[in-house]
Amino acid sequence: MDRTAWGLVPVGQQIVNAFDNDPSARELQDVGLDGLNDMQERAFFNNYVEAIQATNPNTSLLEEDVANDNFRFYTEGFSGSDPLRVRYRKFNNPQGNSRVNQGTEFRQSGTNLPDSEDLDRDNTLNENESYFEYKIPFYYDPSNPREIDMRRTPYITDRREDVGDGSGNTRRVWYRFRVPLNSADKVSIGGIADFRSIRFMRMYMKDFEAPVTLRFASFELVRNQWRRYTRTLSDPGQGEALCDPDGTDFKLMP
Repeated sequence: MDRTAWGLVPVGQQIVNAFDNDPSARELQDVGLDGLNDMQERAFFNNYVEAIQATNPNTSLLEEDVANDNFRFYTEGFSGSDPLRVRYRKFNNPQGNSRVNQGTEFRQSGTNLPDSEDLDRDNTLNENESYFEYKIPFYYDPSNPREIDMRRTPYITDRREDVGDGSGNTRRVWYRFRVPLNSADKVSIGGIADFRSIRFMRMYMKDFEAPVTLRFASFELVRNQWRRYTRTLSDPGQGEALCDPDGTDFKLMP
């Protein structure tokens, strides 16, 4: 292991991308990106903890998890009245998110693979940034903060409403966004030329003035492919005019 300002990192390449099935060994391995468990974090970041204690003596929550990276399942200790943001607040944390399934107990875990910066799992840390960027602004309806203002928000092609039980409390509105690849808002980053080698899509948000919960049904990269039909569209013997394949023109409307 090598010691850095952020924690401990292995000096050798990890060939096997898996945890040990032994629960005691799994607890030592599933410690997050800093390579430290809670007790080791308190010792490693001791100067940080002491600086906080100098201004705020109540640091019990800080000392429990100094790195704030402990995993918590969305049903673990929560009630049905807890908001969605509260129940999923620690779901993406890496420490302890790969718990072992013991007996018939439901395994409350987020993944069964070790967390790493190798997103495409090719055992290589790619540092080149080359991508197309599309900006999608959100404008909420002033008269109804739970809905999007479709007149000002671009790329919305459909709106579906789920009334739930009819009381209005469980009402959900779904929007379909369809962003053209040749949009005028497209920005090329890192010298990318075309779409031939794109493997991943990522999304980030900024400049929200209030907490917002967004639910996404699916992400899809779709295309339309057109080609001429050169055979006749009429049945033989009916005397109908035949299709002229050479005179067929295509015009795609925006």
